Amino acid sequence: MVSLPIPLPKDATVFVKQGEAVNKGQLLAKQEASDEHVIHVAQVLHVAPHKVEGLLLRRPGDSLEKGDVIATKKKSMGFSKVKLLSNISGMITRLDSETGDLTVGGEIGETKEIISPIDGVVQMCNNEQIVIDTNESIVQGISGFGKNAQGPIYVLPSVLTPADSQQLMIQLNSSITNKVVLARSLHRDALIKAIGLESLGIIATTILPEDIEYLIQRNMLVPIVLIEEDQLVKLSKKSGKNAYLEGSTSTILFLE
Repeated sequence: MVSLPIPLPKDATVFVKQGEAVNKGQLLAKQEASDEHVIHVAQVLHVAPHKVEGLLLRRPGDSLEKGDVIATKKKSMGFSKVKLLSNISGMITRLDSETGDLTVGGEIGETKEIISPIDGVVQMCNNEQIVIDTNESIVQGISGFGKNAQGPIYVLPSVLTPADSQQLMIQLNSSITNKVVLARSLHRDALIKAIGLESLGIIATTILPEDIEYLIQRNMLVPIVLIEEDQLVKLSKKSGKNAYLEGSTSTILFLE
């Protein structure tokens, strides 16, 4: 048996409890529509919450437009900066110094439902996450980022037969729409194209850290999970299988 952590949005109402058996498709929690939005600055920029205030270019009381730069962080090497761009318009109402979150008001949000992707038993349940013990098949990646997504695996031909950059871009076509892409290596242009074609998520062995940072700057939080080379061929045999990706925990769950 393995455990699947499912992060909860802030102020979500939870409908299950520890020890309860849950079924695939069951409603676990719900976040009601709100005219407030939370931007997880510390999480996106990978900094401690107490450092966020020093990185901000916009502060409580300032107005925001989509595309405005909210905060910047110098890269660990060199003089270039990572920029966090706003994907909403409104006014910043507060900064939470304990979490590094900014709250923005001014746009109407949507109700968000958190649905269980598996059958299992709730092992832990609090305000931050629900952890479900399950007998489903889980693969643990070596790193990841982004949100979560669920959909069938689409294996790029270059996984088994090496392809140059041009061939790789041709392989990224409408076939990957609403699919989780399994790739050997993806460069920045390939990532942007995959996300533009509405790929649900990406599993790969190699993506450069600066290309991940590029996606973070633009709030392109499609889940990405990086895996070991020896896992690639094994996962290629899962073509068409339904998978659940959790970017923040580098988890791949295959839903049989």
